[in-house]
Amino acid sequence: MEEKINEKLAENITGAGVVLPMVALRGKVIFPGVITSFDVGRKISLSAIDVAANNSFDIFVAAQKDSGVDNPSSQDVYSVGVVCRIRQIVKMPGNNARVTIRGEGEERPLLLVVKDSYFHSLAPFLARHFDLDLIDPRYYNESVARLIEEEKPAAVLILCGLDTVTDSAALSKLALGLGR
Repeated sequence: MEEKINEKLAENITGAGVVLPMVALRGKVIFPGVITSFDVGRKISLSAIDVAANNSFDIFVAAQKDSGVDNPSSQDVYSVGVVCRIRQIVKMPGNNARVTIRGEGEERPLLLVVKDSYFHSLAPFLARHFDLDLIDPRYYNESVARLIEEEKPAAVLILCGLDTVTDSAALSKLALGLGR
């Protein structure tokens, strides 16, 4: 079954015009220029990721209308989405994967945003002018300083509520490696 899915997706890519494998995202919307990660567990989504990884690394992502639907049809997915470039695929236990993507669009300066849920309302406005790399200090467990060194953003914006800033664990992550 999975081989047939991969073959069908590969045929779509090599056919006339540009047809990309698609992943329907639950509870997440991707904007052009945004770098983000999501977990993949559905067989059809894993197959789409595999096809993209074996071809151009481009994939089309669109949000599901109802995140409770396990096997969405075309009517269950919004018709507007974004072409994304796969940056990383990490295979996880239980036939799952964590995929890091970047929404494709015009080249713009990279803005690293250290944020919590307060930022969500500003994302569409900043995404018009910047490529966004979003991290949430409550859940991000890597070195922010190393991320800044690797990604070399034009600027770093910290937008967090008082609860996040006063949380000692989150605050230590926000130190950004300064004072070393």
